[in-house]
Amino acid sequence: MAGRRSLIALTAGLFAVAPLSTLALEFPDADRQLIPYIDNRSTPQDVLTSFYNAINTGQFPRAYGYYASDYAPKDFDAWVKGYTSTVRVRLVTGSALPSPGAGQIYWSVPLAIEATLSDGSKRVYGGCYQLHMANPGMITAPPYSPIAMQKGKLEPSDKPLEQAVPEKCGPVL
Repeated sequence: MAGRRSLIALTAGLFAVAPLSTLALEFPDADRQLIPYIDNRSTPQDVLTSFYNAINTGQFPRAYGYYASDYAPKDFDAWVKGYTSTVRVRLVTGSALPSPGAGQIYWSVPLAIEATLSDGSKRVYGGCYQLHMANPGMITAPPYSPIAMQKGKLEPSDKPLEQAVPEKCGPVL
């Protein structure tokens, strides 16, 4: 069903797929200080929600911290400048099944965003983000590395936000 999505839940070391209605992350146009703080790395979708929450609140160092260290944009200041005209971002994520391999877990998460710009215009983008983490059962000593973003590819879309979410994603190149 196009209107239904799945959420990956990590429970007792097992991954399960639970149905969840499509959820758009929305915040008021009010002062960024009134936007609630969200920092959750429990699922790939939660990481993306936290990332765009940081963008919406102007907390760019926090947003940058959701990238895996080897995959973060090389020039932080140039990356921040890319958001200069962004007032707010709405997010919708789709389902993503884990792709485990040799102690590593990868997800390719379909998503769409609607960016509201400082001139009042809105732009919709759809695509996929790849996220990664080491299998928690295989980590025996610090440091612990939570789920982190590796790569993302978004393309402009002429569809409404919820319809711009791809049905599925392959590996993000």
